[in-house]
Amino acid sequence: MEEIISELKKHYNQFSKGQLKVARLLESDPKIFAISSAKQAGKHIGVSETTIFRFCHTLGYSGYSEFQKRINKSLFDDKSSLKEYGDQKALLSDTSSFHKKIMFSDSHHIQTVADQISEQDFNLAVNKLATAEKILVSGSRSSFSAAQWLAFSLNVVRGGATCYKPNIDDVIYELSKIDEQSVFIALSFHRYARDTIYLAQEARKKGAYIIGISDSDFAPIRAQAHLILAVKLPFTSTLDTAPVVFSLMNALVAGVTMTNPKQFEIRRKEYENFQASNFFASLHE
Repeated sequence: MEEIISELKKHYNQFSKGQLKVARLLESDPKIFAISSAKQAGKHIGVSETTIFRFCHTLGYSGYSEFQKRINKSLFDDKSSLKEYGDQKALLSDTSSFHKKIMFSDSHHIQTVADQISEQDFNLAVNKLATAEKILVSGSRSSFSAAQWLAFSLNVVRGGATCYKPNIDDVIYELSKIDEQSVFIALSFHRYARDTIYLAQEARKKGAYIIGISDSDFAPIRAQAHLILAVKLPFTSTLDTAPVVFSLMNALVAGVTMTNPKQFEIRRKEYENFQASNFFASLHE
């Protein structure tokens, strides 16, 4: 995306007010243009489809189709994503306090996404998770570790949460336990694995409430989700996105804990009453 953003900055003085809105969204959330029609993108921004076309022409593209192909090639090429990650870190590798710069950068990204997510959407997600009878969490490839952590954490504070493990779990069996009182959480990021989207589709058919955690409001999971919590950052690397995703999930788990403190207290006592000395080593051993 660096080349496209560079092109963008060269033409800033030529943009109309409407085109500047398009440019700002391209910088903050380019995935919208990769998976939306010109009409859909314009509606999201609040400009006409004609403004989108003129924006593309100003940048030197023959039309929206050519512009979209360029965006897709930049965003959905695994090598470009990993190269982007490596290039960004190389800029900091020769400086002092490398770890501080990386961690401060993560902190800034967390703050950015915290400001983006509406309190109404967050509270709705927490309420659904707190009241569901069953929760099934799914994420593939780089999203699997996040899905596993979220299911584990929800299980600790309220119980009834399961992480779908591809190539291990029976998908038919896991879906058979889903009903109208269930919540399905789909973690779907860059490259958007088809199996997660398929599971969300099947879970929705069974009446489950679908929460999508993704990197764009317009990600493919949107078609199946009742609610999207979007981690919108100006890069595609899932390595850089991970700290923000875990922070968001931690906020959800904390919200569930505070929504039903009695349920949490029951879980806490169950843990404390369990004699776990044979499972955990002491610092003094």
